[in-house]
Amino acid sequence: MKCSCRTMVLAAVAVVCFGAVAEAQQDRRPPGERSGQRGRPMMRGGFGGGGGLLGLVRIEAVQKEIELLDDQKAEIDKLVEELRGQRSEGDRPNFREMSEAEREKLFAEMRKKGEERTKVANAKLAKILLPHQTKRVKEIGVRLRGIGALNDPEIADKLKLTDAQKQKLKEIMQANMESMREKARKIFEDADGDREKMREEFRKLRDEASAKVLAVLTADQMKQFEELKGEPFEMPQGAFGRGGADRRPGEGRPGGRRPGEGRPSRERE
Repeated sequence: MKCSCRTMVLAAVAVVCFGAVAEAQQDRRPPGERSGQRGRPMMRGGFGGGGGLLGLVRIEAVQKEIELLDDQKAEIDKLVEELRGQRSEGDRPNFREMSEAEREKLFAEMRKKGEERTKVANAKLAKILLPHQTKRVKEIGVRLRGIGALNDPEIADKLKLTDAQKQKLKEIMQANMESMREKARKIFEDADGDREKMREEFRKLRDEASAKVLAVLTADQMKQFEELKGEPFEMPQGAFGRGGADRRPGEGRPGGRRPGEGRPSRERE
């Protein structure tokens, strides 16, 4: 199902301004086609938004990276089922009939609820993972989110961002969002369906947006932010499309054989 040009532009701007690096790298479709729903902005749960770790740890490549044990996978499956039972979708809002102010208010409420669910899920997941596993998953999350990770309260605390810096970051990201709308629309028009050209142009916009945001950090904060990303990690192409970070906690199990299925369980050391 094709999305409107406005939805495509808004989704693309979100990728540019908020560091949705994982989606940009793993899903090769033009921004906006990924939402799958006409007239609704791209909304992600699990890994996206508040930086939940549950979506990430359900991806095979991440499980392999942290050497997830079979009994841990079973506990994570139980956690997913538990969160599914607690979640209530309610009526889906009609964004098209809302004013800009109404949409912004709704998005703020959705973000707040999402952050609360993420906090609960992360706390429960931390009881399943070993300390070094939790640390590595967090590093991968920061690496994939890019500048978007600076919106995470935990990251902000670790970097000791001042109130003035937080406000400046908010202003810059908002300014980026507003200024990029027209640029994104022009890219779609000029590219005329050339996806490679669109990827290159959006890559440039992401670099420009990132530079403006990172300029707010001090040299020490920049160094620490890089350290929070840990060692390089390459997410396999298509990993998000098969489930995991592309799903909210409880929205089904990633397709295909479960990572590690059939391998003997190892005892925790």
